[in-house]
Amino acid sequence: HIPSTVPYIKSRVKVKSKFMAYLDVPMSGMGGYAATPLIDASIGAMSEGVPYTFVLVHGNPTSSYMWRNVIPRCSTLGRVVAPDLIGYGDSDKIGVDEGVDRYSLERQCDYFNAFMEGIGVKRNVIIVGHSWGGTIGAYWASQNKGAVEGVVSMEVVYKPFKDWNAVPSKIRAPIKMMLMKPIKLCRWEFDVGRYLIMNKNLMIKGMGERVMREWSNDGEEMRNYMIGFTDANPECRRPILSLVRSIPVAGSPPDVVRIMDVGRDWLVNGEGRDKPKLFISVLPGTMTEEDRGFMRGLKECKTVELKGKHMITEDDPEGVGREIVDWFKERISKTVRRGSVEVRTKYAKEQLGLVDR
Repeated sequence: HIPSTVPYIKSRVKVKSKFMAYLDVPMSGMGGYAATPLIDASIGAMSEGVPYTFVLVHGNPTSSYMWRNVIPRCSTLGRVVAPDLIGYGDSDKIGVDEGVDRYSLERQCDYFNAFMEGIGVKRNVIIVGHSWGGTIGAYWASQNKGAVEGVVSMEVVYKPFKDWNAVPSKIRAPIKMMLMKPIKLCRWEFDVGRYLIMNKNLMIKGMGERVMREWSNDGEEMRNYMIGFTDANPECRRPILSLVRSIPVAGSPPDVVRIMDVGRDWLVNGEGRDKPKLFISVLPGTMTEEDRGFMRGLKECKTVELKGKHMITEDDPEGVGREIVDWFKERISKTVRRGSVEVRTKYAKEQLGLVDR
Protein backbone atom coordinates (compact mmCIF):
# COMPACT_ATOMS: atom_id res chain seq x y z
CA HIS A 1 0.00 0.00 0.00
CA ILE A 2 1.32 3.43 -1.00
CA PRO A 3 -0.20 6.29 1.04
CA SER A 4 -1.98 8.94 -1.00
CA THR A 5 -2.25 11.61 1.68
CA VAL A 6 0.29 14.35 2.35
CA PRO A 7 1.09 14.64 6.08
CA TYR A 8 2.61 18.12 5.67
CA ILE A 9 1.27 21.65 5.23
CA LYS A 10 2.67 23.75 2.38
CA SER A 11 4.41 27.06 2.89
CA ARG A 12 4.52 29.95 0.42
CA VAL A 13 7.28 32.36 -0.49
CA LYS A 14 7.14 35.43 -2.72
CA VAL A 15 9.25 34.96 -5.83
CA LYS A 16 9.53 37.63 -8.54
CA SER A 17 6.10 39.12 -7.62
CA LYS A 18 4.50 35.63 -7.56
CA PHE A 19 4.09 33.11 -4.77
CA MET A 20 5.59 29.63 -4.96
CA ALA A 21 4.31 26.84 -2.74
CA TYR A 22 6.61 24.29 -1.16
CA LEU A 23 6.85 21.60 1.48
CA ASP A 24 9.41 22.39 4.17
CA VAL A 25 10.11 19.57 6.60
CA PRO A 26 12.73 19.92 9.36
CA MET A 27 15.19 17.20 10.26
CA SER A 28 13.39 14.59 12.34
CA GLY A 29 13.90 15.03 16.06
CA MET A 30 15.64 18.39 15.78
CA GLY A 31 12.68 20.58 16.59
CA GLY A 32 13.68 22.91 13.77
CA TYR A 33 16.61 23.46 11.48
CA ALA A 34 18.49 26.40 12.91
CA ALA A 35 22.27 26.03 13.01
CA THR A 36 23.29 23.86 15.96
CA PRO A 37 26.46 22.02 16.93
CA LEU A 38 27.44 18.95 14.94
CA ILE A 39 25.40 15.90 15.88
CA ASP A 40 25.91 12.19 15.54
CA ALA A 41 25.23 10.72 12.09
CA SER A 42 22.83 8.19 13.58
CA ILE A 43 20.51 11.11 14.42
CA GLY A 44 21.13 13.23 11.36
CA ALA A 45 23.87 15.01 9.44
CA MET A 46 25.31 18.45 9.94
CA SER A 47 28.27 20.21 8.40
CA GLU A 48 29.89 23.13 10.20
CA GLY A 49 26.68 23.75 12.13
CA VAL A 50 24.50 24.00 9.01
CA PRO A 51 22.18 21.07 8.27
CA TYR A 52 22.10 19.40 4.90
CA THR A 53 19.04 20.44 2.91
CA PHE A 54 17.52 17.93 0.53
CA VAL A 55 15.86 19.84 -2.30
CA LEU A 56 13.43 17.58 -4.13
CA VAL A 57 12.61 18.93 -7.60
CA HIS A 58 9.73 17.45 -9.59
CA GLY A 59 9.35 17.21 -13.34
CA ASN A 60 6.45 17.50 -15.79
CA PRO A 61 3.45 17.38 -15.23
CA THR A 62 3.74 16.74 -11.50
CA SER A 63 4.31 18.70 -8.27
CA SER A 64 5.80 18.31 -4.81
CA TYR A 65 3.03 15.73 -4.24
CA MET A 66 5.18 13.11 -5.95
CA TRP A 67 7.69 13.26 -3.05
CA ARG A 68 5.19 12.76 -0.19
CA ASN A 69 6.39 9.22 0.58
CA VAL A 70 10.10 9.95 0.04
CA ILE A 71 10.27 12.93 2.41
CA PRO A 72 9.95 10.89 5.65
CA ARG A 73 13.14 8.97 4.84
CA CYS A 74 15.12 12.04 3.76
CA SER A 75 14.03 14.03 6.79
CA THR A 76 15.94 11.63 9.04
CA LEU A 77 19.09 13.09 7.47
CA GLY A 78 18.36 16.79 7.12
CA ARG A 79 15.88 19.49 6.22
CA VAL A 80 13.73 18.63 3.20
CA VAL A 81 12.34 21.21 0.78
CA ALA A 82 10.08 20.25 -2.13
CA PRO A 83 8.77 23.15 -4.25
CA ASP A 84 5.91 23.28 -6.71
CA LEU A 85 7.61 24.79 -9.75
CA ILE A 86 6.06 28.02 -10.96
CA GLY A 87 2.72 27.28 -12.62
CA TYR A 88 2.49 23.82 -11.03
CA GLY A 89 0.55 22.55 -8.03
CA ASP A 90 -0.27 25.33 -5.57
CA SER A 91 2.25 27.82 -6.98
CA ASP A 92 0.96 30.90 -8.80
CA LYS A 93 0.43 31.14 -12.53
CA ILE A 94 2.25 33.70 -14.67
CA GLY A 95 -0.05 36.14 -16.46
CA VAL A 96 -0.85 35.49 -20.11
CA ASP A 97 0.35 39.02 -20.85
CA GLU A 98 3.92 37.68 -20.49
CA GLY A 99 3.49 35.57 -23.63
CA VAL A 100 3.44 31.89 -24.58
CA ASP A 101 7.08 31.43 -23.52
CA ARG A 102 6.42 32.48 -19.93
CA TYR A 103 6.96 28.90 -18.71
CA SER A 104 10.03 28.10 -20.81
CA LEU A 105 12.80 26.05 -19.22
CA GLU A 106 14.84 29.23 -18.91
CA ARG A 107 12.04 30.95 -16.99
CA GLN A 108 11.60 27.88 -14.78
CA CYS A 109 15.31 28.01 -13.93
CA ASP A 110 15.05 31.74 -13.14
CA TYR A 111 12.12 31.18 -10.81
CA PHE A 112 13.81 28.20 -9.15
CA ASN A 113 16.92 30.26 -8.48
CA ALA A 114 14.81 33.05 -6.99
CA PHE A 115 12.93 30.47 -4.93
CA MET A 116 16.15 29.11 -3.44
CA GLU A 117 17.23 32.65 -2.59
CA GLY A 118 13.84 33.34 -1.08
CA ILE A 119 14.01 30.42 1.36
CA GLY A 120 17.68 31.09 2.14
CA VAL A 121 19.16 27.79 0.98
CA LYS A 122 22.74 28.51 -0.12
CA ARG A 123 24.96 25.63 1.04
CA ASN A 124 25.08 21.95 1.98
CA VAL A 125 22.41 21.18 -0.62
CA ILE A 126 21.55 17.70 -1.84
CA ILE A 127 19.68 17.99 -5.14
CA VAL A 128 17.17 15.19 -5.73
CA GLY A 129 15.77 15.51 -9.23
CA HIS A 130 13.18 13.64 -11.27
CA SER A 131 12.99 14.21 -15.02
CA TRP A 132 13.10 17.97 -15.77
CA GLY A 133 13.69 18.56 -12.06
CA GLY A 134 17.16 17.09 -12.45
CA THR A 135 17.91 19.43 -15.35
CA ILE A 136 16.79 22.46 -13.36
CA GLY A 137 18.75 21.29 -10.30
CA ALA A 138 21.99 20.74 -12.21
CA TYR A 139 21.74 24.15 -13.84
CA TRP A 140 21.16 25.78 -10.44
CA ALA A 141 24.21 23.97 -9.07
CA SER A 142 26.32 25.31 -11.96
CA GLN A 143 25.26 28.87 -11.13
CA ASN A 144 25.76 28.60 -7.36
CA LYS A 145 29.35 27.69 -6.65
CA GLY A 146 29.94 25.68 -3.49
CA ALA A 147 26.24 25.15 -2.75
CA VAL A 148 25.72 21.52 -3.72
CA GLU A 149 27.26 18.55 -1.91
CA GLY A 150 25.49 15.70 -3.70
CA VAL A 151 23.11 14.88 -6.55
CA VAL A 152 20.43 12.19 -6.84
CA SER A 153 18.98 11.57 -10.30
CA MET A 154 16.06 9.45 -11.46
CA GLU A 155 14.69 9.47 -15.01
CA VAL A 156 16.82 12.54 -15.79
CA VAL A 157 18.28 13.03 -19.27
CA TYR A 158 21.28 15.36 -19.18
CA LYS A 159 22.19 15.13 -22.88
CA PRO A 160 20.00 16.67 -25.62
CA PHE A 161 18.83 14.12 -28.19
CA LYS A 162 21.09 14.39 -31.24
CA ASP A 163 18.25 13.25 -33.54
CA TRP A 164 14.86 11.56 -33.40
CA ASN A 165 16.43 8.09 -33.38
CA ALA A 166 18.00 8.97 -30.02
CA VAL A 167 14.60 9.71 -28.45
CA PRO A 168 13.30 6.68 -26.47
CA SER A 169 11.08 4.66 -28.81
CA LYS A 170 8.22 4.42 -26.29
CA ILE A 171 7.75 8.21 -26.26
CA ARG A 172 9.02 9.12 -29.74
CA ALA A 173 5.67 9.10 -31.57
CA PRO A 174 3.69 11.08 -28.97
CA ILE A 175 6.48 13.64 -28.62
CA LYS A 176 6.61 14.13 -32.38
CA MET A 177 2.88 14.75 -32.34
CA MET A 178 3.14 17.29 -29.51
CA LEU A 179 5.91 19.17 -31.35
CA MET A 180 4.07 19.33 -34.68
CA LYS A 181 3.67 22.75 -36.21
CA PRO A 182 0.05 23.94 -36.36
CA ILE A 183 -1.92 22.60 -39.30
CA LYS A 184 -3.17 25.41 -41.52
CA LEU A 185 -6.34 25.04 -43.56
CA CYS A 186 -7.31 28.24 -45.34
CA ARG A 187 -7.78 30.76 -42.50
CA TRP A 188 -8.14 28.08 -39.87
CA GLU A 189 -5.20 26.79 -37.78
CA PHE A 190 -5.18 23.69 -35.59
CA ASP A 191 -2.39 23.07 -33.04
CA VAL A 192 -2.49 19.35 -32.19
CA GLY A 193 -0.16 19.55 -29.18
CA ARG A 194 -1.96 22.53 -27.70
CA TYR A 195 -5.33 20.85 -28.14
CA LEU A 196 -4.29 17.55 -26.54
CA ILE A 197 -2.36 19.00 -23.61
CA MET A 198 -4.11 22.29 -22.88
CA ASN A 199 -7.67 21.52 -23.99
CA LYS A 200 -7.91 17.79 -23.24
CA ASN A 201 -5.36 17.68 -20.37
CA LEU A 202 -3.81 14.55 -21.88
CA MET A 203 -0.56 14.63 -19.88
CA ILE A 204 -2.29 14.57 -16.49
CA LYS A 205 -5.04 12.17 -17.51
CA GLY A 206 -2.42 9.82 -18.93
CA MET A 207 -0.54 9.58 -15.62
CA GLY A 208 -1.59 5.95 -15.21
CA GLU A 209 0.48 4.99 -18.25
CA ARG A 210 3.60 6.17 -16.42
CA VAL A 211 2.91 4.06 -13.32
CA MET A 212 3.37 0.30 -13.00
CA ARG A 213 1.01 -0.28 -10.08
CA GLU A 214 -2.77 -0.20 -10.19
CA TRP A 215 -3.94 3.34 -10.85
CA SER A 216 -7.30 5.05 -10.90
CA ASN A 217 -8.03 8.35 -12.60
CA ASP A 218 -10.73 8.86 -9.97
CA GLY A 219 -8.42 8.25 -7.01
CA GLU A 220 -6.97 10.68 -4.49
CA GLU A 221 -3.59 10.63 -6.25
CA MET A 222 -5.11 12.03 -9.43
CA ARG A 223 -7.07 14.64 -7.51
CA ASN A 224 -3.80 15.89 -6.06
CA TYR A 225 -1.94 15.86 -9.37
CA MET A 226 -4.81 17.80 -10.93
CA ILE A 227 -4.32 20.71 -8.50
CA GLY A 228 -3.52 23.82 -10.52
CA PHE A 229 -4.76 22.31 -13.79
CA THR A 230 -8.54 22.08 -13.41
CA ASP A 231 -9.54 25.58 -14.50
CA ALA A 232 -11.83 25.78 -17.52
CA ASN A 233 -9.34 28.14 -19.17
CA PRO A 234 -6.81 25.94 -21.05
CA GLU A 235 -4.06 28.48 -20.29
CA CYS A 236 -3.79 27.00 -16.78
CA ARG A 237 -2.09 24.03 -18.46
CA ARG A 238 0.40 26.14 -20.45
CA PRO A 239 3.29 25.10 -18.10
CA ILE A 240 2.84 21.45 -19.14
CA LEU A 241 2.87 22.21 -22.86
CA SER A 242 5.91 24.47 -22.49
CA LEU A 243 8.08 21.75 -20.93
CA VAL A 244 6.86 19.14 -23.41
CA ARG A 245 7.93 21.47 -26.20
CA SER A 246 11.24 22.04 -24.45
CA ILE A 247 12.37 18.47 -25.20
CA PRO A 248 15.58 19.12 -27.19
CA VAL A 249 16.02 17.26 -30.47
CA ALA A 250 18.69 18.01 -33.11
CA GLY A 251 19.83 21.24 -31.43
CA SER A 252 16.41 22.77 -30.88
CA PRO A 253 15.26 24.64 -28.84
CA PRO A 254 18.71 26.26 -28.53
CA ASP A 255 18.06 27.83 -25.10
CA VAL A 256 17.19 24.40 -23.69
CA VAL A 257 20.30 22.86 -25.23
CA ARG A 258 22.40 25.59 -23.62
CA ILE A 259 20.91 25.00 -20.17
CA MET A 260 21.37 21.24 -20.44
CA ASP A 261 24.95 21.64 -21.68
CA VAL A 262 25.84 23.92 -18.77
CA GLY A 263 24.34 21.56 -16.19
CA ARG A 264 25.99 18.52 -17.75
CA ASP A 265 29.36 20.27 -17.85
CA TRP A 266 29.03 20.99 -14.13
CA LEU A 267 28.50 17.26 -13.55
CA VAL A 268 31.26 16.04 -15.86
CA ASN A 269 34.01 18.67 -15.78
CA GLY A 270 33.08 21.26 -13.18
CA GLU A 271 32.68 21.41 -9.46
CA GLY A 272 30.18 18.57 -9.53
CA ARG A 273 32.69 16.13 -11.01
CA ASP A 274 33.95 15.01 -7.61
CA LYS A 275 30.67 15.35 -5.73
CA PRO A 276 28.90 12.15 -4.64
CA LYS A 277 26.08 11.16 -6.99
CA LEU A 278 23.33 8.56 -6.91
CA PHE A 279 21.72 7.32 -10.11
CA ILE A 280 18.45 5.47 -9.54
CA SER A 281 18.05 3.49 -12.73
CA VAL A 282 14.33 2.81 -13.16
CA LEU A 283 13.43 -0.39 -15.00
CA PRO A 284 11.77 -0.29 -17.43
CA GLY A 285 11.46 3.49 -16.97
CA THR A 286 11.88 5.62 -20.09
CA MET A 287 15.64 6.20 -20.37
CA THR A 288 17.68 4.78 -23.25
CA GLU A 289 20.67 2.57 -22.56
CA GLU A 290 22.91 5.35 -23.88
CA ASP A 291 21.56 7.77 -21.27
CA ARG A 292 21.92 5.16 -18.53
CA GLY A 293 25.50 4.59 -19.65
CA PHE A 294 26.23 8.30 -19.35
CA MET A 295 25.04 8.27 -15.75
CA ARG A 296 27.00 5.14 -14.84
CA GLY A 297 30.14 6.71 -16.29
CA LEU A 298 30.05 9.78 -14.06
CA LYS A 299 32.79 10.03 -11.47
CA GLU A 300 31.75 9.32 -7.86
CA CYS A 301 28.40 7.95 -9.05
CA LYS A 302 26.69 5.01 -7.37
CA THR A 303 24.07 3.21 -9.49
CA VAL A 304 21.11 1.27 -8.10
CA GLU A 305 18.15 -0.28 -9.91
CA LEU A 306 14.48 -0.11 -8.96
CA LYS A 307 11.51 -1.61 -10.78
CA GLY A 308 8.95 0.86 -12.00
CA LYS A 309 7.84 3.13 -14.78
CA HIS A 310 8.66 6.81 -15.22
CA MET A 311 6.86 7.84 -12.01
CA ILE A 312 9.08 5.73 -9.77
CA THR A 313 8.03 7.59 -6.60
CA GLU A 314 4.51 6.28 -7.20
CA ASP A 315 5.71 2.72 -7.86
CA ASP A 316 8.38 2.35 -5.18
CA PRO A 317 8.74 5.41 -2.93
CA GLU A 318 10.07 3.25 -0.12
CA GLY A 319 12.84 2.00 -2.38
CA VAL A 320 13.72 5.53 -3.50
CA GLY A 321 13.90 6.76 0.08
CA ARG A 322 15.90 3.75 1.24
CA GLU A 323 18.47 4.09 -1.53
CA ILE A 324 18.92 7.81 -0.86
CA VAL A 325 19.49 7.17 2.85
CA ASP A 326 21.94 4.31 2.22
CA TRP A 327 23.88 6.36 -0.34
CA PHE A 328 23.98 9.41 1.92
CA LYS A 329 25.31 7.43 4.87
CA GLU A 330 27.84 5.66 2.68
CA ARG A 331 29.13 8.58 0.60
CA ILE A 332 28.40 11.76 2.56
CA SER A 333 27.65 11.40 6.26
CA LYS A 334 30.64 9.25 7.25
CA THR A 335 32.66 11.48 9.52
CA VAL A 336 36.29 11.96 10.32
CA ARG A 337 37.67 14.34 12.94
CA ARG A 338 40.49 16.78 12.27
CA GLY A 339 41.02 18.94 15.32
CA SER A 340 37.54 20.15 16.26
CA VAL A 341 36.11 19.89 12.74
CA GLU A 342 34.14 16.92 11.44
CA VAL A 343 34.50 16.49 7.67
CA ARG A 344 31.77 14.37 6.18
CA THR A 345 32.28 14.16 2.42
CA LYS A 346 34.87 12.07 0.69
CA TYR A 347 35.63 15.09 -1.52
CA ALA A 348 36.35 17.27 1.53
CA LYS A 349 38.52 14.58 3.07
CA GLU A 350 40.58 14.47 -0.13
CA GLN A 351 41.09 18.21 0.00
CA LEU A 352 42.45 17.91 3.55
CA GLY A 353 44.73 15.05 2.56
CA LEU A 354 42.97 12.62 4.88
CA VAL A 355 42.49 9.94 2.20
CA ASP A 356 44.37 8.93 -0.92
CA ARG A 357 43.00 10.46 -4.09
